[in-house]
Amino acid sequence: MHHSQKTVPGIALIALAALTSAAALADEPSPAWNDVLALEGHLGIGTPTGFAGLALDLTPHPKFSLNLGAGRGLLALQLAAMGRFRPFFITPNLATGIGAGVSGGDTGTLNVQDSRDLRFDKAIWANGELFLELRRGRFHLRPYAGLAWRVHHSGCTYLDSQAHTNQPCSEIDPSKVAMLDDWRRIFYTGVAIGLGL
Repeated sequence: MHHSQKTVPGIALIALAALTSAAALADEPSPAWNDVLALEGHLGIGTPTGFAGLALDLTPHPKFSLNLGAGRGLLALQLAAMGRFRPFFITPNLATGIGAGVSGGDTGTLNVQDSRDLRFDKAIWANGELFLELRRGRFHLRPYAGLAWRVHHSGCTYLDSQAHTNQPCSEIDPSKVAMLDDWRRIFYTGVAIGLGL
């Protein structure tokens, strides 16, 4: 089959127009992103709201949201605030994004093969994460993964369950505390399941 010199550029122009319109369609979020307020349940490992928690998600614009939550961490209640930005909509219902925020609560280390652990009072964490978010009708689903840095704490206690000791970290050899304090940065992963209100 023989094509004229004008046919190939014409086909290429039509294909480019179709791809451009498909990309523009993906950039248009569905009405599900107009849910201004949603209630979310969180489950995960090391997440800003701990192992399990609840959060309110405020979405003033489809590309931005603010999340405030609380949950149960390793030792105690955890409180968290996270801002999220969705720069790309893969489809009208599916977006990728980044989040940053802070969380806090009493926390500690968990050294399974060691009787010694550290406990930190009122630890503050800085959190950064990547996520994929699906909204369909009132249903929200957001798997996420991130990194948390412990940036402050109001007190540190050294515990040794075998020796039955409980001392302030300031009374312990700093090299021993440093060796046990291997949870200053942690990787976390979780999922949020929400319902628009």
